Amino acid sequence: MHITGGLGAIHGIEGFGPEYVLPNKEAYNETCAAVGNVFFNHRMFLLEKDGKYMDVAEIALLNNVLAGVNLEGNKFFYVNPLESAGMVDRSHWFGTACCPTNLARLIPQVSGLMYAHTGNEIYCAFYTGNAVEIPLSSGKVSVVQTAGYPFDEQIKIAVTPEKKKQKFSLKLRIPTWTGNQFVPGKLYNYMDSSVSKWEVQVNGKKIPNPVVEKGFVTIDRTWQAEDVVELVLPMPVRYTHAIEEVKADRNKVAVSRGPLVYCAEGVDNEGPADRYMISKRTLHPEIRKEQTGILKGIEVIRNIEAAYVDNKGKMHSSKLTLIPYYAWNNREVSSMNVWFAETEERIKEDLNFLPVMMQDIKASHTHGGETVLSILNGKHPAHSFDTSVERWTSYPEIGKKQFIDFVFEQPTDVKAFSVYWYDDKGGVQLPVEWSLEYKDKAGNWQPFPLYSTDSYSILKDQFNLVHSDGDSFIVKELRLHMTPREKSAVGILQVLFDIK
Repeated sequence: MHITGGLGAIHGIEGFGPEYVLPNKEAYNETCAAVGNVFFNHRMFLLEKDGKYMDVAEIALLNNVLAGVNLEGNKFFYVNPLESAGMVDRSHWFGTACCPTNLARLIPQVSGLMYAHTGNEIYCAFYTGNAVEIPLSSGKVSVVQTAGYPFDEQIKIAVTPEKKKQKFSLKLRIPTWTGNQFVPGKLYNYMDSSVSKWEVQVNGKKIPNPVVEKGFVTIDRTWQAEDVVELVLPMPVRYTHAIEEVKADRNKVAVSRGPLVYCAEGVDNEGPADRYMISKRTLHPEIRKEQTGILKGIEVIRNIEAAYVDNKGKMHSSKLTLIPYYAWNNREVSSMNVWFAETEERIKEDLNFLPVMMQDIKASHTHGGETVLSILNGKHPAHSFDTSVERWTSYPEIGKKQFIDFVFEQPTDVKAFSVYWYDDKGGVQLPVEWSLEYKDKAGNWQPFPLYSTDSYSILKDQFNLVHSDGDSFIVKELRLHMTPREKSAVGILQVLFDIK
């Protein structure tokens, strides 16, 4: 299970893959699966009376499930990744509309998940503002809960029994996230071993040395009208590691507060969210409730100490702003990240960088989850359908002409250019033709001075090379033009420059 409560990480099968395979950018985590995660764990709780099941249900509900719908309630995620390069957006509807309808099925039922009871026990399973009347064998009990959960750590429960001096047990769930890990199981653990010092009071008097059994603390007493129980669940910012077996999260850290996973969006920060590194914990960052806009009322974490890695691989000291994972993709389509590298080596392992000679590279269109930077990462493919090498494609822009602009740091003497085409024999195939242009001093695009015996070859499984004519060809900007086949897009695995 992903830390967000997402299940079924693997595309294609829309299900579980090999053990510990939990990709982030490529995670599937269908919204329906998270809805099922809530329902299943609620039923297990009713069967076993163990709070750990509601801990999992809560994480799935407040993170993955709520991310499945935007804050306005009119756009939906089918798939819920934990990282995005800025190409992911919710949809208004789907041809197979199981996810929106499952959300519509679950949300109205949340009130029915709040409590459970036996003949003489009341279980408080979820926390939020609510009022209910519960029929016990000893008589009815009115319960009114006041809480700003999941942001506010203070929970107040007013208990009014139908009869005077009515005896029964009130059981309050103490979530796993108050201990040494965010969610039950062996996958995830907090970096520090400190335990949040939760406390419970009845009518202003603290209960000494409360005992937690199966995830609940029990208050067994004779109740009077308007008795008040107060539960405090401290919510410091916590940092989580995954176990070593989870390769995608090695040497990475996730940030949470209370039951909420937090993420970074590019719209709040100085650049793409996956280019931030958190090498040390900021124990007391600024936590502030948004006062305006679509995020109004949502608590945002600011001033997390971080480092930002630019396109050239240079590290810069920076501050990171985080929002709850469920609230991402509500302002604009932006990059997003949950797991942050802890070391420079780890972040550079995941990213592509511009060569020293290059100032910028831009494509007319880039398929979601890909980056045009990958074609300059120096990784030579074994063949044109080498899926182990990152690629750039223009999919799904079928049959539409594309271009890529290369901007050098300074005027550069380009002797040759070569391109290695990607071809999956389906939606992305070799182009019909390609060519180069350069920008002259007047800012106009001119044909590349092709060497007299060269041609723009279109060959699979090898680099297609062209040379510039003459002793010297000094240029600041080059443009690669590509014309795809009528029923396919175009793709590139790698390009190379031969410069003086």
